[in-house]
Amino acid sequence: MKFRWSDFTKDSVSNISGTILAQSIPILMQPVLRRIYSPEEFGLAAVYFSIITVLCVAVGLNFHSAIVLPKSEREAKALLLGSTLIALISSVILGVILFLFGKQIVHFFGWGEQLIPWLYLIPISAFLNSVHLSFGSWLTRVRAYRASAINKVSRRFFESGFQLGLGLTLQKGGLLLGTWLGDVMNAVTYWIQFRRISGDFRGISLEEMKAALYRYIDFFRISLWTNLLSKVSYIIPILLAERLYASAITGQLDLGRQLLALPLSLITVGLAQVMLQQLSIKVNDNQSIIPLIKKVFLILFGMSLLVTLGMMIFGESLFVFIFGEEWRLGGILASWLVMSYALRFVVVPLSNVLMVLERLKWNSLWQLFYFCSMLMLFLIEGLDVLTWIKVLVLLDVLAYSIYGVIIWKAIRQYEAKLSSIQA
Repeated sequence: MKFRWSDFTKDSVSNISGTILAQSIPILMQPVLRRIYSPEEFGLAAVYFSIITVLCVAVGLNFHSAIVLPKSEREAKALLLGSTLIALISSVILGVILFLFGKQIVHFFGWGEQLIPWLYLIPISAFLNSVHLSFGSWLTRVRAYRASAINKVSRRFFESGFQLGLGLTLQKGGLLLGTWLGDVMNAVTYWIQFRRISGDFRGISLEEMKAALYRYIDFFRISLWTNLLSKVSYIIPILLAERLYASAITGQLDLGRQLLALPLSLITVGLAQVMLQQLSIKVNDNQSIIPLIKKVFLILFGMSLLVTLGMMIFGESLFVFIFGEEWRLGGILASWLVMSYALRFVVVPLSNVLMVLERLKWNSLWQLFYFCSMLMLFLIEGLDVLTWIKVLVLLDVLAYSIYGVIIWKAIRQYEAKLSSIQA
């Protein structure tokens, strides 16, 4: 048992440290890149990346999430191959659609004309990012956490390097092209890692691949839509800002969201495995989980309170000092957005309770509710950007407050059931 715990700890440290370092590279590059590229360029990039965030899951039909599950390596390889081929075929179909109707789609959603020249890179980006998800799941399956950490860091290193180099030479389009080149290097690195660790796909028949996909078809039929709802809900504000205002405003909003989301993602990664393990042990042993929940809640609440106060007081000045005068609006927007992100900071790590207590339907219903609340933003027009951000924050705070209530209700139900068992 001691060896297993030591092994788990080593794997967790490798995975988390790689994620932290990979996340830190683009953030540390922001002060430089924000002085090279204009807010309009960052606005265009924000819209492009938001689209890719959804499409990279959609083209692979979410089968990447199941790659860690098969008992046999052969079946997992068949699933990996099937997921990759589905993503390739879907991306080709997407390319044809964009070639024929790309301009009409851009005009329909009200996105800027500057996106049109980049439409034909979208299918390639979607495929490359789908490869990232699938082969990343494979490395997790074979517990190659060090290789996974290397891939994460190298991806961001190449991406930031290309963006910097292209910014100093081309400037226009350097953000998008730099990220695209980083994705290409990332896919190559994944393939090299896969060949070194697991060989290749030789011997995997079409029948085996079809059988593996059929066995895990629920990841397409059920889980895909919940996953897409979550991702679409997150990108709606960016896409709508581009439609209602301008790319410069979208770039300012994206900067604020990026910096506020960083601690959320790092803490979530750091706590997810520990929370899941500790909660699972307590539930399996019929122990109360309230002491653990209270401890984690107080720590997260204290940290979020400090960040919120700091951003509300110094946010605008901090953005001007770090990124330059033209990013002042980003600091103003972030000083309002921090209220919703602080609530997410507390609630999201605690949402693991719903998974451990098997309240998956509750989580899916909340995702649907949150998606609908974000759609309400489409009904609001004619507001200045700051008032619009305040409405966004209000909807966010309301939705995540309800999420917190749902989590607390699940905890209370478990504790009541536990008390009846022990009575």
